[in-house]
Amino acid sequence: MRKWPLATNEQYLQAIKSEMDRIGSIKYKDYMDHHDPFAAPSAYYIRKRFGTWSAMMRQINTSGKNTPQGSERIPLQSDDYDLFFYCIKREIERIGSTDADMYSKHRRKYHSPSMAYIEQHYGPWALVLKKLGYET
Repeated sequence: MRKWPLATNEQYLQAIKSEMDRIGSIKYKDYMDHHDPFAAPSAYYIRKRFGTWSAMMRQINTSGKNTPQGSERIPLQSDDYDLFFYCIKREIERIGSTDADMYSKHRRKYHSPSMAYIEQHYGPWALVLKKLGYET
């Protein structure tokens, strides 16, 4: 018998985060194609526990905290890393520049969020860079 039916939500989310980190992607298809079923739950268990992939991602991103209102739309996070910011930071390091145009032009399309998505959900590029620890 597998451990996933008995695992807590925190255990699910931690295992999924670790597996996404290992795979290097937060995309559903990448996770399903490359996840280790002994290290992290399958699509069946994720659907059974959270309903959808998006609902599970919201659980990972909110970590039980509120999102501030107003122009600074970056959600408050617990001390562990935010997967979206991890992907953005990884791409910035790969590209070697924090320039928004360079990021848009050279990002790997299926491994990191688009500039439009980033600005829609997290606010201006300068705010995202500040959150990542870069000087603007």
